[in-house]
Amino acid sequence: MPDERIRDTSVPPRERLRECIWRLLEPFGAPAEARELWTNLLRMFAEAEADTNTRAGYAVLMAEAERRVGAWLAILEEEGALPRGDNARRTDLLLTIVDGLSIARAMPLSEMHLENEVATLSLAVDAVFDVDFPLRPMP
Repeated sequence: MPDERIRDTSVPPRERLRECIWRLLEPFGAPAEARELWTNLLRMFAEAEADTNTRAGYAVLMAEAERRVGAWLAILEEEGALPRGDNARRTDLLLTIVDGLSIARAMPLSEMHLENEVATLSLAVDAVFDVDFPLRPMP
């Protein structure tokens, strides 16, 4: 997952995070590509008959996505651009938005779907910066 600009402090932090998150949507391409990719993902990973190795492969993909997004958030925290907080919850929010946008891309309801995606992703990134995500106490 590309993150080449996350450390570029000449670019505003929200823009850097938005760009990195946006790149997670690139594999979904145009609506036809997104439909095909989601169909294959669901066929491979969500079928009841999926074997243990297939499910483990999906878990690895999800863990890597969580690790990358968490690392981007940690970088922004370290530079003081993002208030300290629960990056696991922030990551979950952002990846849930990416999942939803990728599904919406597979079945767009209007010609404005790309503009709507940008607006929704921007709102999610703003929430990460503006909403208090307090650290949860250790159990």
